[in-house]
Formats: sequence, C-alpha cells, structure tokens
Amino acid sequence: MYATLVTAPASLPVTLAEAKSHLRVEVTDDDTLISTYIEAATGAAEEFLRRRLVAQTWRYFLDEFPGDGSAIVVPGSPLVSVAAFTYRDPTTGTPTTVPGTDYSVEAPSGPNPPRGRLVLGFEKSWPTARAEENSVQFDAVLGYGGLVPLTIKAGILHIIGSLYANREAVVTGTIASKVPQTAEFLLSAYRLFEFK
Repeated sequence: MYATLVTAPASLPVTLAEAKSHLRVEVTDDDTLISTYIEAATGAAEEFLRRRLVAQTWRYFLDEFPGDGSAIVVPGSPLVSVAAFTYRDPTTGTPTTVPGTDYSVEAPSGPNPPRGRLVLGFEKSWPTARAEENSVQFDAVLGYGGLVPLTIKAGILHIIGSLYANREAVVTGTIASKVPQTAEFLLSAYRLFEFK
C-alpha cells in the first residue's frame, strides 16, 4: 500500500504568533524563517508520531483486497472519514465503487487513537479487483482537526525553538545527539508503534 497527498492541510498546528511568543521574538525580521521552521517541525513531528495533525486527504492504493476477508488498516491516523472507495472491475478495468453497505469505517477518536480500519459487514466479502497494481484505492481524511493535543503542540514548539536557537544539527562543543530530546519526550506518548 502506498499513499499520495490529495489535499494538503489548510493550516498548521502552530501559528506564527504562537511560535514567536514561544521564541520571545517581537520583531518581524525572522517571520519567514520562523514560518519555515513551523513547517519543518510539523513535518518532523508527523513523521515521528506516524500521524497527521491537521485535516488533510490522502489517497491510498492497494494491488488487491485482502483475500481472507480481513480488515484494511489505514496507515494514517487519526482517521476521520473515507470516501471514493473504488476498485477496477476484473473484466473491463472500469473503476467501480465499493458499496457502502458492504463495509464500515472504524475511525477511533480521542487524543491517542489507534489506526482506523475498513471492516467488512456481516456475511459480506471484498469484491474481486483486476489483477494489476493499484487496482484498489480510497481517499482518507486524516488529522485532529483543530484539536491537536497541547502536548504535541508543545513538542512542535520545542523543535522550532531548537531550530531557531541552534540553526544546525548539534550544539557546538557538545557530544552529538538527537536534537531535541525534550521534543521526543513530549511526542512519545502519542507515537504510533508497529507491532508484527
């Protein structure tokens, strides 16, 4: 399964005003730099957490449906909704919508939700898709919306502060280590882990 971004977030979880307040910057000279750091810190936090923070739409592609009828786990979290769930007809290759009555969307909520899933209904089975790459696809809206947990925002602010203060990967004169460890501490409680 792979994904591509369809609709980017309309905003970021931390505003320029919040970042400047955190940094104790009152002038506008560094606004462009700080805005860049906000984007970079948000991206770093999302990758570390394995979550999407602000509402955005991703298109997921699968080569086939699960043969055993198991659920399709949506890699992104938190899952808000699923739309445009289609597959290619095995004979004609025509995109065909998966009937909404055949499956349900499990979209756990809360500050630290597990991954969402597409689950078959009782006595239903996944359709047969054309045997080719990316023959199954769906769009998933992911993100906390406007309710990004404050601890995550604090972690992002800490990353921004570290980038602004140091402007390099490590602090000169110290032992090289991941920067910033405090941000990892703040974000770790919300990180999704892989269990196999």
